[in-house]
Amino acid sequence: MRIGIVGAGKVGSTLGRRWADCGHDIVYGVRNPEDTKHEPLQDHAVVLSSEKAAKKADLVVLSVHWSAVRSAIDGIKDEIKGKILVDCTNPVGADLGAATSGAELIQTWAPGSNVVKAFNQIGFNIMANPVLDGRKTVLFIASDSKDSGAIVEGLATQLGFDVVIMPSLVHAHHLEALAMIWISMSYKLGYGREFAFSMIQRST
Repeated sequence: MRIGIVGAGKVGSTLGRRWADCGHDIVYGVRNPEDTKHEPLQDHAVVLSSEKAAKKADLVVLSVHWSAVRSAIDGIKDEIKGKILVDCTNPVGADLGAATSGAELIQTWAPGSNVVKAFNQIGFNIMANPVLDGRKTVLFIASDSKDSGAIVEGLATQLGFDVVIMPSLVHAHHLEALAMIWISMSYKLGYGREFAFSMIQRST
């Protein structure tokens, strides 16, 4: 699969390297592809403008700061019609209230795409290796499309996650709240970044 990643920060570049190792073709979309800071990415990917990257990709991953989300979407919305858009963002600092989520807003901004919320609940370091002491990290996915959710589930499973799919994008509100719990535990409660959530299920 050719995966376009809009945003080449720590989350985007970590996911890109890992999927490249799994055999996927990676193309990054950035504001200035000629910037020398992107040269290290060229060992596993192509670096283009966001519009060109989205056009070439089979599936697009959105990995930018919330403040840049709307402009990023506006720049690629014509290129992602009919494609899966994986939303890795968290609306930190935005007052969305309880009625909606960042992912649902993104779906309204890019109505021609199939938004799937994923990879927002833990840090990039966990994405680099989601198995902690032999136990898989759980990754929640929310999507209105069963088929789109299944494709993203496959990509997450390749990376080593234990995946739970929520049946509607409405549940992205809960996934974004879970991200805030991880952030608070990491930075305010002293747990650091090397922890994650996992599933424990009683056998009957």
